[in-house]
Amino acid sequence: MAALTFLDWDGDGSEELLVGSDDQSIRAFKGEEFVHDIQEMSKIAHLTRFGGNRSLFGYALQSGGYGVYHSKKRLWRQKTKDKVTAMLGLEFDIEG
Repeated sequence: MAALTFLDWDGDGSEELLVGSDDQSIRAFKGEEFVHDIQEMSKIAHLTRFGGNRSLFGYALQSGGYGVYHSKKRLWRQKTKDKVTAMLGLEFDIEG
């Protein structure tokens, strides 16, 4: 496994384990039970949850791609020729 984070994947109020694996998959586990699998284009290098929205998380691939998911739905992604070396999920109010 390459990356781990905890988040409320299914919105039930309890956190599930999200695992980014070497076989290009992001997998969600509820306890010991496998819940869902997302296939990506490269090995998962980083996973991070974002503050207020419990099922929102960011990911980075070893190939330089990165993006954001809301549970099973990808919201956006970008590619870069550089490798992402770290990720941090923050929540802030830009309107004050």
